Amino acid sequence: MKFVSQYESFRLTIESRREIREGREVTITPGIAVQFKNGVFETKDKELIAKLKSAPNYRKDFGPESTETKKEKVVSPKPPIAKESKKSAKLNKEVVKSSE
Repeated sequence: MKFVSQYESFRLTIESRREIREGREVTITPGIAVQFKNGVFETKDKELIAKLKSAPNYRKDFGPESTETKKEKVVSPKPPIAKESKKSAKLNKEVVKSSE
């Protein structure tokens, strides 16, 4: 499954690394983290997919790739700026003049 984020190098820690001390012995359990590259992370691991979907920031900082996200260009953090038409520009000038 492919996940996308608006942040190009988004990193998500799913499970933190743990140190378990028993007397003088220390057992280190490695953590689980995923790194997005160019706003994309892809995996086929069903267990990892389930953990990603249950993350608290799922569908906020990252989400599944879909046809909608491709059309909206989710990777772009800035929304497009609408151009002002000549008609509305004239109306705006008239409003300013009449209020003076």
